[in-house]
Amino acid sequence: MSSSNPFPSLENNIQLLRTSLNAIYGRTSNIIEHRAAPSYEPSKEDLDALESMKTQFHAVCDELYLNLQNAKKVLLRDYHENFKDLINENKQREEIIAEKMRTQNKKIASLGKILEVDKLPAQDASSEIVKMDES
Repeated sequence: MSSSNPFPSLENNIQLLRTSLNAIYGRTSNIIEHRAAPSYEPSKEDLDALESMKTQFHAVCDELYLNLQNAKKVLLRDYHENFKDLINENKQREEIIAEKMRTQNKKIASLGKILEVDKLPAQDASSEIVKMDES
């Protein structure tokens, strides 16, 4: 993957989410503290703020999800491209090794034939010697 960040808004969204969560925590803590009072009801301002933060929270989560999906696509694409490169490199290496093996097998076969040719006259000569001894 390139060195530039393909998802510049991801860090901003994470910071926004952190801010939203801190604000929600502060508001809910305030509401919980005041609930101890028997006559407490959250103010319209508190309810509106919580609803706004809920909406903001969902928007940030959706944006994070989309950014992560895009990052996944980019990483998978890069992985597959790199994987194809590795496969091609391995095929080239395998072809080189196979060619070397074919060459070695040809050399071995040639040496085997040379040895067979060398053995044949020796066997003929030794059989002639045996025949002479018998007579």
